[in-house]
Amino acid sequence: MQKTTSAEPYRKLISWLSEQRQSQNITMPELAKQLGLASHSYISKIENLERKIDLYEHLQICEALGVDGTEGYQLMLTAHSKLPKKVKT
Repeated sequence: MQKTTSAEPYRKLISWLSEQRQSQNITMPELAKQLGLASHSYISKIENLERKIDLYEHLQICEALGVDGTEGYQLMLTAHSKLPKKVKT
């Protein structure tokens, strides 16, 4: 199994989140503050693929950005469906 943060579908999800933040001109420190975090390093590590997020964290970030999280997940699912399928033996 491939490491989550290096998987192309996950990269697409995180890229989408970062694009949503940047398109609204929200800085990492501003987003961190909206999420009740003491530092923006949490956001930085996510966007730099140094830390993975779970489903609930994704939803919290999307809520803070005012975006529909299902759009990001759909991008990830679409990318996943395009990966070569492994044949079970």
